This record gives sequence, structure tokens and C-alpha cells, in this order.
Amino acid sequence: MKQSEFCKKAQQNAIAVLKAYFVESNMEKALSYFSKDCSSWIGCGENELYLNYPDVFNTFTRRTGEILRHTMDDTNSCVLFDGGSFCMVLVTATITPAPQTGTYFKETGRFTFAFRSEDGEPKVVQLHSSAPWHKLQVGELYPQEEGSKAFFKMEQQLDGSNLPAFTAANTPNGLKCCLVDKDYPAVYINKALYKLAGYNSMTEMLTATHGEMKNMVYAADLPKLKKVMATHCGSEPYTINYRLLRKDGTAVWVLERGQFTPTDGDDDYFICTIAPLMQEQDSFNYGTLVNYDDIASAQIPMDLYFKAALDIIEQNDKQTAMEKLMKLCCSMAQISGAFIKDIRRSGEFMPVVAKYFNGSDEFTSLLKCTPEDIVNRFNSQGLNQCSNTVLLPKVYKDKLDALDVKAYLSKTIRTGGSDSYVLTFVSLGTPHNWTDSDKDFITQTARLLALLLDK
Repeated sequence: MKQSEFCKKAQQNAIAVLKAYFVESNMEKALSYFSKDCSSWIGCGENELYLNYPDVFNTFTRRTGEILRHTMDDTNSCVLFDGGSFCMVLVTATITPAPQTGTYFKETGRFTFAFRSEDGEPKVVQLHSSAPWHKLQVGELYPQEEGSKAFFKMEQQLDGSNLPAFTAANTPNGLKCCLVDKDYPAVYINKALYKLAGYNSMTEMLTATHGEMKNMVYAADLPKLKKVMATHCGSEPYTINYRLLRKDGTAVWVLERGQFTPTDGDDDYFICTIAPLMQEQDSFNYGTLVNYDDIASAQIPMDLYFKAALDIIEQNDKQTAMEKLMKLCCSMAQISGAFIKDIRRSGEFMPVVAKYFNGSDEFTSLLKCTPEDIVNRFNSQGLNQCSNTVLLPKVYKDKLDALDVKAYLSKTIRTGGSDSYVLTFVSLGTPHNWTDSDKDFITQTARLLALLLDK
């Protein structure tokens, strides 16, 4: 690669790292741009000093699902130093949390990258982040306290305009207001809707779901809902039914009627009324909507999974039930195998208490699950994921490659008020993109297994 092309590619990669981290919240994609042989990262926080690739890898992995979605505007980059197979790039950008996150700030981030050539490609060997977040508190990844105050002030301004009161007063059912944007993020949810979804407040529901449709709607129903909304940006309202995800992981069928609502400002909205579909309402004329026979036979709904899982628990002894639950989950999610480790005991490699594999299981001893690993790599939801082992530190990757492990996802299992076991799913032969639906599915399985392990 010619030097001018090397520097140009380095600038592109620098911006791609930031977009993966802030905009997409895709930690694995961000990691793919770093050198696995020699890389470090100095973040904005007081203690964010990660001086080698294993530390960078652990930190990014631990933050999977933790970083709020942001927008990046006014992005600029330049080459600070050009040294043949080495260059330094500066990127500046305005970082702002997405509206549905419940946090508001607008800061200029400054990011200095050092790249070196590895197999002709520019790889990050050092990243230094800085931003004028003067009131960043110890332990914060972003100025949460100041952002929450600013968001509360914005809510007060909205309350003063009577917009939430007006829209809520004009619907007898659930109500949400969505931005006309790529994923139709919710910016307002009324009491009837958050109660239907099992939450105690609008703030709790928006915080838990990030306001994102994918976290509120059953995955199989999401494409048809998006399609209907995209084709009704006119005067005609749409009507559709789908499964609304509740806080406890269950789903409830609802009837939604939405209206595209343009404004004089930069943003347009959908105002949507939502009502639960009760069994006694099956005489209602749904027109082109599905009927209750279709609903009852929907493909792989969570309620049918729970029914099958509870039957397994009731009809089998503890050991057999655990193995059959893992087999059921692997079959439904198309995953190669799974195992459970007991982390209550001392020692580097914790014992396997149950396992199911469609193939060899020799690698169980390599996937460590010590308490230290959980602190270093698991996020606040007790999840640790790797969609492609190519991102792992080399010493770890080589061992898993020898056994054909290409992806894994681990979830802690709590019994007696503490993390006592770890449930791990693996993909053999091919990488696996762990979707939000996968993670929700596996989390529910871990909760069911906790009932058995707590006996």
C-alpha cells in the first residue's frame, strides 16, 4: 500500500472505530481495528489507562451493551505524523447521546490515533481520548449527573408546553410518540403503555429499552412493523398487531394504530395508540390482520418455549433437565453446544456441572470462568460475548482455534443472591452474531436453570 493510501486508510479506520464505539455501540467491531500484538488506549476517565491489548479487549468486552447510543457530528480528521509504515491521526467530533437515552450533553471529543502497518493494513497501536467534560465524576463513562440534570430541564420545558399532557389526554389506551428516524426511537410513553409493559415509569422503560423499537417489539414481528410505518408517511393511519415485549421477558399481543404527524421543525413524529389484544376480543373484525389461530401458532414464541422448558423441569431429574434445557435452547437458536460451570469453588478452571454438545467438548477446560474473569470481562447484565474469536488475544485465540471454537457467549447464573454458576454457549466452525434476541433467549434460559441449581 502506497504511503498516501496508507494514511488515507488510517483516517478512515480512525473514524470507523469511533462510529463503532459511540454510534453503533458495537464493541467487537471497534476491537477489530486494533493491533493484537501491541495496542493501548487512554480514555477520558481518570482511571482509563489500558496499556496492552488484553486490557483493551477486556474493557471493550465488558462494555458490550453498556455504552449509550450517540450521534457524531462535525467530524474532522487530519494526519499529524507520517513515518512510512507508521502514522498518527487526529479526529475531532461532536458527541451527543441519542434522544431516547435519557441523557443529554453535547461535547467535542478529541481522539489521537497511532497506526502501524500490519500485513499492509493500518492497525491502531495507541488511542488517546480527551474531551472537555470538566464535571466527569469518578467511575463515570460520560457525565451522567450533568446529563441527567440537563435532560430533566428539557422534560420540564416539554411539560411547560403541555405536549405530553395534550397527547396523553387524547387517547384512552397506551400511547407512544416516535421520531421519524431510522429505527423510530420512542421519545414519549404514557402511563397506560409502560404499565402494560410492566414498568413503573416512562423513565424506567425508556432507560431499560433505550427507547429502541428492537427492545420493545418481539424480534419476529419487528420487520413487518417497520415496513408498515415506512409506507404510511402520509395522511392515512396504519393498523397492525404485534407482540410487545414486557419487562419480565414475556410478550403480549397488542393492536397499534399509528399516525404520521409532520411538524414545522426539523423532526416529524408518529403518534401511536396501543391496546392489548384479549382472547375475548377475537370477534373483533381485524380486517387484514392475523386472527387468534395465527397468533397461537406463531413460530417459536417465548411462551411456547417456556411451556416446553417447564415440562422438561417437571418431568425430569435435575441433571437430565439441565441437559435437556440446554439442548432445547441450542436447537432453537442454532448453536453448537452449551455447558455450565460452578464458580463457587476455588481454582483457575471451574468444574463443569452439566453440558450438551453436538460434537466435541474438549474445549470446556479452556473457557475460564473465574470470579476475576467475570469482573474483567462481563458487563452489568452478567454477559460476556465474542462473536468472532479472531478478536481475542493471540495466546487465547490459538488454543480455541485448535478446537474449532469460533464464537461464544457466557451468562452468569445467580443463586442465593450471588453469581454461583456460568452458562456458556459456543459456536463451532463458524462465527456467530449474537443478536439481542439471542441474548434475551439465553438470559431467560439462565433464569430457568437457576431454579434447578438452587434446589
